Amino acid sequence: MRKTACPANMEKGFESGCSDYLTKPIRNGELIQMVNGYLAAEKKH
Repeated sequence: MRKTACPANMEKGFESGCSDYLTKPIRNGELIQMVNGYLAAEKKH
């Protein structure tokens, strides 16, 4: 999680192993939706 929304920062995150990206300010709905997506994917495995 980073405070800047620069495409270069996002790419660096993905290269270092991040699988998703949120920018600040964090919106509760977006965070919950992202977490729910990971939980649903985990249940399938």
